[in-house]
Amino acid sequence: MKRLRPGETVVLTDGAGRWAEGEVLETEGKDRLVLRLDPVAEEPAEQPRITVVQALPKGDRGNWPSRP
Repeated sequence: MKRLRPGETVVLTDGAGRWAEGEVLETEGKDRLVLRLDPVAEEPAEQPRITVVQALPKGDRGNWPSRP
């Protein structure tokens, strides 16, 4: 994994449409960063929301090619 350094830009997100861009000011050890964050932005969920589902057959029924 890449180590962040002061001056680099990061984008933080909560996975629910809110995000903020920021700049690394300093690093403290391996597990802490000090950031300067821009204001938090919020984007509404895309509409319509689409979910794709695939049913996988059991056994040999899903093998190709099919029998003649």
